[in-house]
Amino acid sequence: MGWVGARDPDNPSGADSHEWDQLGSQCTTDEWLQASESVYSMLDQSLHGRRLPVTLALFGGYRDDHPESVLGLHAMDVARALHHLEKVEEMATYRAEVRAPPSAW
Repeated sequence: MGWVGARDPDNPSGADSHEWDQLGSQCTTDEWLQASESVYSMLDQSLHGRRLPVTLALFGGYRDDHPESVLGLHAMDVARALHHLEKVEEMATYRAEVRAPPSAW
């Protein structure tokens, strides 16, 4: 099995894949969150109610103009994990600010 990289358009990974990332530009915020939803939902369903330790690796993301946007993407990813794996309902709709860059990269 090979590595999945941020430059693989069929397998965006990390915040690098976000449309407003200086290196990525592959998916919108909604598409990025849908990918998170899909992963955590699939993991939740595969556990069949069992509780197992899960480690999240938040990686990537480059925004010289607004690093808070990268942190916002990561926070929304963790929120989706909490919603699916810990059943924290208020995390299902958590949104953080992800600001468009002042100009195209």
